[in-house]
Amino acid sequence: MTSHPKPSMSGKYQTLVIATLDYLIDHYTGEFVYDGWDPVKQHYENQKVQAEKYGKKGQLGKLKKQLDEFVERLQINADLDFHDYIKKKTGFELNIFKDLEDFRDEVLLRGEIRDEIESRKLSRLLMYYERTGVDTEKQTGLYKILTDFHEKAATQQKQSGTSRVVRTEEKDGIITETIEVSFGPRPKHHERREVLSPDGERRLYISEWMNNEGTQANTSIGISFKTASGGIYVVDGIHPDINAFWKNNNTVVIETSKDYSILSQHRLIQSFDDVVNVEYAER
Repeated sequence: MTSHPKPSMSGKYQTLVIATLDYLIDHYTGEFVYDGWDPVKQHYENQKVQAEKYGKKGQLGKLKKQLDEFVERLQINADLDFHDYIKKKTGFELNIFKDLEDFRDEVLLRGEIRDEIESRKLSRLLMYYERTGVDTEKQTGLYKILTDFHEKAATQQKQSGTSRVVRTEEKDGIITETIEVSFGPRPKHHERREVLSPDGERRLYISEWMNNEGTQANTSIGISFKTASGGIYVVDGIHPDINAFWKNNNTVVIETSKDYSILSQHRLIQSFDDVVNVEYAER
């Protein structure tokens, strides 16, 4: 009978990291793609190369840090399928929710959360409970702790930041205002317009921005899909004549000038199966 040597701890974690990245590439990419390039997928591919380097050097601490980062993404989505995948793929057990359960007991005993990091962690835990239906009795106390923290943070933000209403919508007699809050020095110039697609499923936003000192400025056009948003076109300087409109649900036309200094420009934007072509009408 042939015996196989146990992998080193760094070897084990390298295997876990790479298998986790393969899972993320298969299940968590394609959310926002520029001209066929997916920056999230590229990041995961780069991290696989990095994990192999860490494994060869036996850098266990860096491998553990990588794994923690990627597990957080799975926690955010309350991914219940990952456990069986990682066991089958690597032979190792990996309970990605154990640290959240330990954190739950600490928070309930303490009765509060202390910062935004803990707020995000508690939000991931509650999302997990909603998906699984476990520990429903403890959810009420955890929700109250999270709500108290957010109310306190909102009060502090209003005192230290500047805010403005960027969108007002009415549906079924209910008016919803979207408020933009900014911190630090107030921009010298900040204007924003939004344009809905004909079917109301996507949104363009046209922004003009200049810093408080007047040394940096740009005009940009971005797009929001159901679950992701990002930039399409950015030029240097303030240009109120730049415009964008929907030719149809899957085509955007940007009216601009060929004389402007382009910082970023894309012609095909995709979120999963939702594809938007970008046409440029230059004067």
